Amino acid sequence: MPKSRFDPPESSEEDFVAAFRSSDSDAVRTLATSVNLGGQYAEEVCRRVGMEKSTPAKDVSDDMLSKMYSAVKDIVRYAIETPEPTAYLKDGKIEDFAPMRLESRSDLESRSYGTMSEMVHAFMTEISDAEEEAFVDPEVEKLNRRVAKQEETLEGYREEEAEMRRKADALYADYQKTSELLAVLDEQSKKIGWDKLRAGAMKIPYVK
Repeated sequence: MPKSRFDPPESSEEDFVAAFRSSDSDAVRTLATSVNLGGQYAEEVCRRVGMEKSTPAKDVSDDMLSKMYSAVKDIVRYAIETPEPTAYLKDGKIEDFAPMRLESRSDLESRSYGTMSEMVHAFMTEISDAEEEAFVDPEVEKLNRRVAKQEETLEGYREEEAEMRRKADALYADYQKTSELLAVLDEQSKKIGWDKLRAGAMKIPYVK
């Protein structure tokens, strides 16, 4: 079975290190593709940990990989739990946007909005009718696709987080039941012995 793709909210630090050690690309491209962050967040991780983007992935130290993994987790957690849609402008025109503030875009003017949709709407109302007409074809469509993609990604992260919590709750409940069963079996084994206990259990449907 082929190894599943790295999943930022769920994959372990071991998976993260493996992605880098098996990569023939540089740090930022490995983050963007093998780690499945995309270019925007890949650059943000490099900026936060002080990593040169062009460093070959296989040359990144273990200590730096640990810092990078922590940065990935921080970014995902922040985007899910406390989103802050932000537009980054240059010369009054939108240059980039994200569901959170980016250190890698600190050189640009920034504006925060309640939602990604509000950000797009506010930007569109600031330009003249002539500029709006020119912008709509095809730039607005491109912008809207990016917004939809980022919102879809965030929703996926939230669903995965909820599923992980559900599994953890179920596992804990099963653990309690299993512990109680083992305690009963241990007590019975002291009275009648494991051989008789096992023979009796084999008569119960589904017990093997």
